[in-house]
Amino acid sequence: MSDEVKVNDQNMTDVAGGSASGESWWENGMRWYHIRYGDTLSEIALRFGTSVGRIMALNPGLITNPDAIQAGWTIRIA
Repeated sequence: MSDEVKVNDQNMTDVAGGSASGESWWENGMRWYHIRYGDTLSEIALRFGTSVGRIMALNPGLITNPDAIQAGWTIRIA
C-alpha cells in the first residue's frame, strides 16, 4: 500500500514495502532524505523505488560503504 504525503507543496507517493521512516523533501529539483536511527540504505532505496547503487552514486564521498550510514545525515535520493 502506498502513502501519499504533501511536502513542500508537491504530492509524492512512496513505494510500498520500505520501512525507512525519515523525512524526505524536494529542493531545487532534487529529492533529499534525512536518515533516522535504524534506517538501512536498502530500505531507503526500496521506499523510494531506486537502488542502493544509485543512492551511493548521488552521494559520492559521503556514502562509501552501504552498510555504514549514520542517523542525522542528509542524503540525495533522486
